[in-house]
Amino acid sequence: MIGVVVGLLLFIMFLEWRNFGTSAANRITVAGAVVVLLWMAAYARQPVFRGTLAGYWEKDLLKIVDLAPLFISMGIFSTAIQQSGVLALIQPHLQAVVDALGPFAIVALPILMVACALVGIHPFISIVVFGQIISALHMPVPPISLALCLALGGTVSYIVSPFAGMILTLARFLNCRTVDVSLRWNWVFCAALFVEGTLFAYLWGRLWG
Repeated sequence: MIGVVVGLLLFIMFLEWRNFGTSAANRITVAGAVVVLLWMAAYARQPVFRGTLAGYWEKDLLKIVDLAPLFISMGIFSTAIQQSGVLALIQPHLQAVVDALGPFAIVALPILMVACALVGIHPFISIVVFGQIISALHMPVPPISLALCLALGGTVSYIVSPFAGMILTLARFLNCRTVDVSLRWNWVFCAALFVEGTLFAYLWGRLWG
């Protein structure tokens, strides 16, 4: 599993370096497809391969079919937020909050993203909305720190949100509640990740920002 993850990351970085495709989404999709095909080819001669593949197609795949409307609605909602003008209305108020917080704004950013995830706003939408908001504000910290905190907030949100597709899928396969996976099992890891990630973002921005 570690080899698969590392291989996927390296392949995405290679495609980024070669400017493959028209967007990051294209490169991630191609890298994922290639890694999956290579993984399947490595196990194609195993006796249980056909049975496992058939079981996934006939049973496991059906458990995530109803998640498709969720991802479609995420795209529609994020586009609606961008076109509604809400971001322009709240921008002056957010700038005042950022000025008051100073460097501590990098702590507030991921906390707000996690809070949105817990009340039902999908992390994907939070990443899009907060990314657009902070790009229009004058922040007292380097842009690299903001980018890292945005990634940190999105990562933690995906892990603790009961509404994230990853959590919904895990809960389906484990036959348990989404709250058990997202909060009861993951909160200690997320707390450690949040503290370490925030410190890393701040120090990295001070050194290289």
